[in-house]
Amino acid sequence: VLRREAPIVCRIGDRTLSGRIDLVVETHEVVVVFDHKSFPCAHDKWADQVKKHAGQLRIYRDAIVAALPAPRPVMLALHLPMSGEVLVVE
Repeated sequence: VLRREAPIVCRIGDRTLSGRIDLVVETHEVVVVFDHKSFPCAHDKWADQVKKHAGQLRIYRDAIVAALPAPRPVMLALHLPMSGEVLVVE
């Protein structure tokens, strides 16, 4: 199942966060969250971008895990359309 611009709402403490996930791909085995980021930078700067956006992706993962009816792994990835790369976020 492909979910484009998937709405998300979650509570963290006394705060409610809402937004849209660029793309969620669901299979029977795994859920993959893709966040599109367009930044023109050299390959050696990609790790900095992963660190910069990892927190946002982890919030998405935590909200999805909480909403799943049965446990499944949730993978996180940054899609860099300007360079045609996908970076997996650990």
